[in-house]
Amino acid sequence: MTISRPKNTYGLEGRNFPIYEDFSDMQRIIVGAHKGESKQKTKPTKILVPVENFKKFNENKQIFEEFFEWLTDRQIQFEFSEISKHKRPMIFGDFNFDFVSLFSGGLDSGSLPLIDEFRNSRGLLHHTHTSHRMYHVAREVYQKCIPKNHKISFSNLDLESTADIPLLHIRGVTFLTNLLCIAAEHGITKVIIPENGPLMINYPVASTVSPTRTANPDMIQKWTEIFKKITNAKIKVQTPFINKTKSEVILMSKTKTLIEHTWSCSTSQGISKMCGICMACFVRILSLYAIDLDENINSRYLYNPFKISSSTLKESRMTTFRILINCLEFWKNIIQHDEIKNNIEKERFENLAKKYPILEKFSLDMYVGIQNYLKNNNDSEILGKTSMEYLNIIDNKILEMRQKALQRLRKKYGWIT
Repeated sequence: MTISRPKNTYGLEGRNFPIYEDFSDMQRIIVGAHKGESKQKTKPTKILVPVENFKKFNENKQIFEEFFEWLTDRQIQFEFSEISKHKRPMIFGDFNFDFVSLFSGGLDSGSLPLIDEFRNSRGLLHHTHTSHRMYHVAREVYQKCIPKNHKISFSNLDLESTADIPLLHIRGVTFLTNLLCIAAEHGITKVIIPENGPLMINYPVASTVSPTRTANPDMIQKWTEIFKKITNAKIKVQTPFINKTKSEVILMSKTKTLIEHTWSCSTSQGISKMCGICMACFVRILSLYAIDLDENINSRYLYNPFKISSSTLKESRMTTFRILINCLEFWKNIIQHDEIKNNIEKERFENLAKKYPILEKFSLDMYVGIQNYLKNNNDSEILGKTSMEYLNIIDNKILEMRQKALQRLRKKYGWIT
């Protein structure tokens, strides 16, 4: 597949930094190739990438191929061609940011500027077009949740249209590449990825599904090192929430205002309510209940995840329902992997818990959330199981220990309701 160099991405006036444009163009060309040949996974995808810095890119061709094969589980063959020098405008012109970070309007990104370490820094960027619903969500979070005396700043960068599609294996590289390019062009040395640890790991809840690695720490480290090797940029990517669960990140933000205005749903982007049954909604709801907070589920969500079953959902929503069931089973196995009877599965979950200790803490948060919900509601059935089945599924002593730990954190951060 041969794809010509895309039209200039940003359309703003400024200086010429062709090596960063080479990187920006490359990731967009890969998105196009990945989209165009998505059904041909058995044969290599051949991609021609026109670059100005031909020598640097060509001598590192193998590194690029190995990275994208690891990322997408598909073989990609690169061919670089040299194009003549041309001017490309500097993104945003000159500005004075301390760091760059994507600001989605979700709970994690919204917490970042409210945490003491970052409250007097500048550098939030939103990633959708100004006509997109999520831009207005992020803008509202910025205006209503961040105190006026904070120096934190907010700008817009239309990355969703450059990614063009929700190809999750590639989407993270698209965002990271643009953040790295912006930072390098402006001499900014700090890029911040404000995602919680379990979301970054994003380990698939079913063994038959490959991990997307959208914000995976390995992906971030590998791609950043490649970028720095090619460009000689002095950049450090920080992941301040990598050892935190979503419940812990919410507590660190110290304000319930954030909960009222943020948006976590991955499916209901065009309407006024979150769906309530995608994994993002489910984790949000349970994370809030785990720390004795909640939202009005009926007013903010289309569905109450605690009250759905296979008999009450439309067929189009059944896949989502099954994913929630898989999540509960996955979290249970992370916590109680010693009790798994299948030796292969037992070893898999033991290795997971050992490699990613944050997953056990997060899984406990999810079951604490279920337990806290059931204490305050009289539902007899949740996701097709009786309430008692959920209450008895995990050792209560373990859940009590985790709940007390979360209560101590709530006190530590001086939670404001």
